[in-house]
Amino acid sequence: MLKNIDIGTRLIIAFSAITILVILLGLGALNSTEILADPAGYKQVLLLMGAQWLFVLLANIAIAIVVIRKINQEITGRKQTETSLRKSEDLNRRLLEAAGEGICGLDAQGKTAFINPAGARMLGWTAEELVGKRQHKILHHTRADGSPYSLEECQIC
Repeated sequence: MLKNIDIGTRLIIAFSAITILVILLGLGALNSTEILADPAGYKQVLLLMGAQWLFVLLANIAIAIVVIRKINQEITGRKQTETSLRKSEDLNRRLLEAAGEGICGLDAQGKTAFINPAGARMLGWTAEELVGKRQHKILHHTRADGSPYSLEECQIC
């Protein structure tokens, strides 16, 4: 059952279980009338309570350290992923900008998601004018003879 649980979670479970056990033992000692009746037993109970709270404090510190390490690992992993994504996006952008052919992409609604400079020049527009706009309304709305070209007939959009 614990095979799929990482070491940090296992430590938290172990410290929590031990903390509960120590607290229950401490409560049992407090309820024991024969220990409380004896002054030496009373000192033992106070020592047990002090040790119990010290253990709880140390356990919580250990748990906090494990949690902070896990958060740090997650942040580090996320930063590495973001760096890789930025590098990939930069490479794709440079490839699109360097291509001599017109390259564009449409989203599911037929809006221009991206277009490279060569594609925008071929169409007589700037990339800023095309991105986010439905291509059919801008480019495919009429046939060469001037007759309307419906969106239903358009094989691109």
